[in-house]
Amino acid sequence: MQDDFFTPATRSEKMYGVDIHANTLEAIAQGKLQIQASRTATAIVYSILSIALIFFVYFSSLPIAIIGSVGAIGLDFLANFIARKCGIYLQVVYFIVPAFIVHVTPIVLH
Repeated sequence: MQDDFFTPATRSEKMYGVDIHANTLEAIAQGKLQIQASRTATAIVYSILSIALIFFVYFSSLPIAIIGSVGAIGLDFLANFIARKCGIYLQVVYFIVPAFIVHVTPIVLH
């Protein structure tokens, strides 16, 4: 039937369409299907967090600013881990890139 595809779960070997649908239905039945968080809500939350981090870094000394920005990146990874355990998929890049820019900025300015 020529309905074999590569999937994220099996990158090395192809799966048939029937297998893909069966795995999807099994994930739904077991409650393991992840949903993507709302892009609008994610953008609003990450924008507020980025602005708060910018003000924190701007008004802090260099060592505290570096610790704060690294801590923010660590908390983002923790939030993503917790969200995935609850079945919610968050994009990692939305906060990592601004936090990294904020992390580099105090080093350059000082």
